[in-house]
Amino acid sequence: MHDQSPPENTNSPALPTEELISEYLATKVTVLLNGEWICAHEAARQLGGQLHVITAWNPASVQVDVSINESKNRELVAALNNLQLVHYEALGECRQEMKSAGAIDREESRAVESTTRATAIALGKQFGQYAIFEITPDELRVVGCNADWERTN
Repeated sequence: MHDQSPPENTNSPALPTEELISEYLATKVTVLLNGEWICAHEAARQLGGQLHVITAWNPASVQVDVSINESKNRELVAALNNLQLVHYEALGECRQEMKSAGAIDREESRAVESTTRATAIALGKQFGQYAIFEITPDELRVVGCNADWERTN
């Protein structure tokens, strides 16, 4: 594994609203590990530490067509492969009340093993995201991509 930073890109907006940050903190994140979808905390435990979860879906939390999201997700996978990072399929699922309000049910993502926060943030920026998830066996942190902020659940 090589942990090189991807090219610097500032496509992501600076700061989401506090309401959106609260929604991020309430996101249920699962990871496909050994053919089974499991809680990201358990995946971090099984993999021995910390995961960074990055998506390319819905840049700046603006819903776009599924085909665009799928294309951007393939670009994210290619970027991770280019950096020779170990990664797994992941899903971020919003709370039931957000689904009722018309939010997208879930976003395809990638759980990245053994990388730095700086690399994960740079990838989030590259794909226009407000934030990335940093997940340990006991904690979920939402970390800003273009501003110095983080929140812990």
